[in-house]
Amino acid sequence: PMPQIKQNGQGFQYILQYNKQGYDNQVKPIPIDDWWQSEIFIDTGSTEIYEPYDITLRARNNVGFARQDAASIVGFTGEDIPNEIVQDVNILEMGDTSIKLQWRFNEEQTNINTTQTSINGEFRGFKIQFWKEGDKPNTLREFDLQPEDALASVEGDLWTTMVEDLLPLTPMELTVAVMNNYFVAPPSTLIKFTTDAGFPGPVDFLRPVNIGDNHVNLEWKPPLENRGDILGYDIGYQSVDGLDLGEMQERDPQITDRYATQAMLSGLLSHTKYRIHIWARTDKGRGEGYFIELVTSEAGDPQAPRFTITDVGRHHINITWWINPYAGSGTVVYVEYRREDAAEWLRTTDEVISSWKNITDLEAGTTYELRVVATNGGGNRKSHIEGGTTH
Repeated sequence: PMPQIKQNGQGFQYILQYNKQGYDNQVKPIPIDDWWQSEIFIDTGSTEIYEPYDITLRARNNVGFARQDAASIVGFTGEDIPNEIVQDVNILEMGDTSIKLQWRFNEEQTNINTTQTSINGEFRGFKIQFWKEGDKPNTLREFDLQPEDALASVEGDLWTTMVEDLLPLTPMELTVAVMNNYFVAPPSTLIKFTTDAGFPGPVDFLRPVNIGDNHVNLEWKPPLENRGDILGYDIGYQSVDGLDLGEMQERDPQITDRYATQAMLSGLLSHTKYRIHIWARTDKGRGEGYFIELVTSEAGDPQAPRFTITDVGRHHINITWWINPYAGSGTVVYVEYRREDAAEWLRTTDEVISSWKNITDLEAGTTYELRVVATNGGGNRKSHIEGGTTH
């Protein structure tokens, strides 16, 4: 409203004039005497939907009209539910959490926001609804494609946009509908699709269940974001010295059992602080990591492993041993071997995960003595000696 200080005289009133566009000779004035009034409802008597009218509001007093030209606006009669239904919805590009979507809408760009269109009002973009198949009440999400974004991508009657925030590797359903200011059209024909596999989330927790001098037994809970596509888990570790982190090392082999929730990490140094990482793994790769920090125990007294010869060939002997994975020391194992008549022992590389070793490049028809040694890097404990003869 115009404040009284600017009315400059008695007899102040507003004169509102309106006419249907194209009918300039049918201007209808409405005097408004209440200077405080700021809105008015106009009954045009028309039954047409979204019909445009030129509207002018002027101010006057007993002396005459304001000298400044009155501004003119275009107003419209009421909107209604759009008549046009979006057609031919299809997916151009599929991702794990997003898709590129295209559809056909026959109201061409040049006709948008003109009177008497199938939109039955001002074009306000499109409403895209999507949900997990079979669980619409709990998973429904909406994305309103704003008119300026929609018009920026249209080519003829084809409209395109990206839809984000989908769930990876999930069967989904989706519809598209055009909107005006007050109404949403009936939705398009429902389409179904399954998103690509994505990166998994972090494990729910990771904790040690036993800490030895050169190993740690770990337990974890699978990620809450688990859609059945986890292939296994990767474990890595770094030494920690104050604020400095050592080079990342990885468990070898990594875990290929998708249902695994426990593992032993061996080959560590005694009385050393470590940061231990774990990642769930899918076809897409590693997901978000999770880590804990712990300190291995002081060097202990390893226990001699029990072992047996499981296979003998012409040039190899395969042995298997048993150790207590929850022992405090001695989970790093190697094998010593020599010809029966030799003085010096040969040794294999350390085993920190496997519980067997295949000793190769042996001489045929030769008897060898073998023993298994458990070590913690500082001390070791040797098993009994057992003989085996190659073929």
